Amino acid sequence: GLSLSALLLTKNAVYDNNIQHFNKHLESTKETLSFTAIDKYIYDCMKMDVFALSTIRLMKVSLLQGIRETFKDNEITLGRYERQFKEIKLPALDQSIKGHDIPTNEDVDVLLEGGKYKDLRKKLENQECEIFPSENLKLIIKMLNNTGMRIHELIRLRRDKCSVKKNKVYIKIHGKGNKWRENFIDAALYKEIIKTFPKHELLFYDSRHGEIETLTGASFEKVFHPYIESYRKRVTREIENLSIKLLGKSITAHDFRHKFATTLLKKGASLKAIAKWLGHASTETTNRFYVSDDLGSDELEKIWI
Repeated sequence: GLSLSALLLTKNAVYDNNIQHFNKHLESTKETLSFTAIDKYIYDCMKMDVFALSTIRLMKVSLLQGIRETFKDNEITLGRYERQFKEIKLPALDQSIKGHDIPTNEDVDVLLEGGKYKDLRKKLENQECEIFPSENLKLIIKMLNNTGMRIHELIRLRRDKCSVKKNKVYIKIHGKGNKWRENFIDAALYKEIIKTFPKHELLFYDSRHGEIETLTGASFEKVFHPYIESYRKRVTREIENLSIKLLGKSITAHDFRHKFATTLLKKGASLKAIAKWLGHASTETTNRFYVSDDLGSDELEKIWI
């Protein structure tokens, strides 16, 4: 068969970023494309210990997508690669968050600011492009960053559950397991949200995901779930796209929740207080998934008080 020296791109920015790294590796080692080359590349990246396991998993998925694009007209080769890919066994994902995965305050500033990035897909070498978050996305990022709430909780926030008291606004959040809890935000941020998003019962209403006239009745129940899903997927995609281009790493909406929890822990808040704020049923969840590895033992001692 024909020996290839690169995988084709998929038009998905996340996958293509990984495929390009792999193609550069092939070029520098003068290897041709083969399953052995892919297998070795993934294991070498894993051994380097600089990538989170989630990044390695994404790498594997990306290269498989590249294979599917490259051999879409060659069923036999594609079938062989797909069978071989199943043999690449990665360790189970450790659900606790690692320090380097948590966005820093500087990361958040960069995302809110927008700016230049190098587009590797352009024919011209190091073509400089620009990307800026929309006003709506900026406020969503600020809200996630300032409260640590889940993305679907943000989408469901209702105006009538917000009460202004001096320079704070108290918000009732409809969380997992139908539980309600109260957080607060700065009044200035609330004013910005009210000014930017349309006047609607839902605080962050966005009609691109479905027309929602009222928040009651059977017809509402039917449209609300698809609305939340569509909205959640778009925000996730936009944050990921922004972070890959501006920071060179993938940040998810949920990462702001980890950042929020870790910041509070470092400031000496107790696990109990953080679990209550985040809406965790027990401190066990908070400890297992939200205590970052980079907290020192003295900081950890404070948490359990």
